[in-house]
Amino acid sequence: MEGQDFDYAVRLTDMAEWDFTARDFAWMKSLEPDGCFIALVDSRRAGLATTASYGDIGWMGNVIVDPRYRAQGVGSELVQAAIEYLRAPGARRIGLYSYMETAPFYERLGFTGDIKFIRLSADIGEVRRVELPRMTPEHLPEAAALDEACFGARRDRLLQAIYRDESNRSLCYVATDLDRLIGFVMGRATGLSAEVGPLIYPPEAEEKAEELLTAALGSLSGKRVHLGVSQRSPGLYRRLRANGLRVGFRVLRMWLGGESPKAEEASYRLMESLERG
Repeated sequence: MEGQDFDYAVRLTDMAEWDFTARDFAWMKSLEPDGCFIALVDSRRAGLATTASYGDIGWMGNVIVDPRYRAQGVGSELVQAAIEYLRAPGARRIGLYSYMETAPFYERLGFTGDIKFIRLSADIGEVRRVELPRMTPEHLPEAAALDEACFGARRDRLLQAIYRDESNRSLCYVATDLDRLIGFVMGRATGLSAEVGPLIYPPEAEEKAEELLTAALGSLSGKRVHLGVSQRSPGLYRRLRANGLRVGFRVLRMWLGGESPKAEEASYRLMESLERG
């Protein structure tokens, strides 16, 4: 994928109502310059796939085929190209979030499912303000270590890229105990929409996770918010519903290449995004 493909990528994903902009694809390509692909059939663009590489774990993001070229093997070719790209630098496991109806397609390619996440969205009105410490650059190493313990791989580059954009910093908060970072939330705002996540907090303190979420949402009045909550966080899900977020769809996290990473699943409350894990 190159810059001249971004408008095509937006038009294609608009058909699925994925709410992407050219800026979103430019950002994904900046994170993984060689890992965003366009499928060509007779020199015509027929689909796309994006990836994110985290060392031991590779992540498959958007995979979509132009309706004119479906049922011709284009989707399988895109997935295989992404797998080869992610394995080349050493990824032993490859993850993705699949729509429930497309899970059989990935199962045929060797993926197995583990945890379901619920995608919600809403236009945010006024939200009760919660006073929590804002994330600072000094928090990023601890946040990356906590993220690794819960996700299963180091994502320093991703978290730093989110934080570097000043428009995102009003969405980044931390929770500490005796000067030790024990939880955090981040988010990414683009225009009139925003993605909130990851949100990580230990399972024994559900109300603190809800405070982190409320702090982030308090900065998003007037924006359309998207997020994905683990089905293992029922209290957080109830708070999201109480704040007016509506269920859009459910996805199944799936893995290729061995067992799921041994991570602290109960602490991983919100995904970063469908595209990056």
